[in-house]
Amino acid sequence: TRGGRHGTGPQPAAQTTAVAANAIIHADAHLSGNGGTVSIWSSGNTLFAGTVTATGGSQSGSGGMVETSGHVLNVADSAMVNASATSGARGQWLLDPLNLTVVASSPIPDPTLTGGTLPYSDPSSTIKASTISNALMAGSDVTLQAVDDITVNSAINGSNTGRTLTLDAGRSIFINGSINMNGDVGTLVLSTSHPGETRTHPGAAVINSS
Repeated sequence: TRGGRHGTGPQPAAQTTAVAANAIIHADAHLSGNGGTVSIWSSGNTLFAGTVTATGGSQSGSGGMVETSGHVLNVADSAMVNASATSGARGQWLLDPLNLTVVASSPIPDPTLTGGTLPYSDPSSTIKASTISNALMAGSDVTLQAVDDITVNSAINGSNTGRTLTLDAGRSIFINGSINMNGDVGTLVLSTSHPGETRTHPGAAVINSS
């Protein structure tokens, strides 16, 4: 993709980025060293359906950093991220769209690129709950970071992973499905209403859970 982490750096920024289901990106250390940084970023629509690994070395080294970001971000059911480390600190997967909804199943197909251009356009940002759970179980911390709102409409199971799941919303978090981070020192962080932001529903609770 074009553009560095968070869209910074001297590289030209992509307006649309798509990583197909049959695409594999490795930024792994081998015996020693930290996992690398993979930034899948665009200023508009980003579709991530492939596999990214940024693991630490088998003898020493921490996990790396994987970022999937866009004004609109869709993570297909086939997407997989592993930023784990066997002999160091675990790495992180960061998702950073305008708004983000956690769903039971992605509304978009898993695209496979066979040649030419991979078309993509979807007005909403979604990720399947089990995709988050799989990343936690693989050994990565996961951060869902939305400029405005995060909505959880399907249960996320991170129990017995010992990992950290962070929901960081500029305005509000709506929890309509359970989040289980029990056992093995699992951690859940909920952060909302950044300074200067307006809540979705003025006067309502910032974190709204049924």
